[in-house]
Amino acid sequence: MPSGNSSSSKPRTVGIVVFPGFAGLDVFGPLAFITMLSTSYPINLTIIARTLDPYGTRSIVDQNTDPSLLTFLRERANPSKLEYLLSVCTGASLLAKAGNLNGRRATTNKFSYSWVTSITSNVTWVPVARWVEDERMDLIVYWLSKLYCASLAERYAN
Repeated sequence: MPSGNSSSSKPRTVGIVVFPGFAGLDVFGPLAFITMLSTSYPINLTIIARTLDPYGTRSIVDQNTDPSLLTFLRERANPSKLEYLLSVCTGASLLAKAGNLNGRRATTNKFSYSWVTSITSNVTWVPVARWVEDERMDLIVYWLSKLYCASLAERYAN
């Protein structure tokens, strides 16, 4: 049996926050890995949204000025209540603006790095990292291999 969270263990809950204008690849890419892994490990997946309204396209810049979204993130993506907090691409801008990254190390999409890092000085922005923990492989593969089984995560990645 692979190491990590065995099939007899309590299921781990994974929540993915979506918002108007989210990039499908940023959600559905990690979701594909989590879904594959759930065939070997008990995982409860929750898609978290502020409303049940359909989501159209909006600029991430617009989202950073939406007070109700920032309040929602402050409450639902509060690092003190989570085992892990991951963000993809410019999602770090929303977490930074909401204050969820205060006092933490973070990085973001390099194309938008100047804009995202200008949002707050309360985050230690790491300019050269693909993510702040490791640069060996894609974030979701690394995270899942750390939590469960490296060989299984690598197999799904390939």
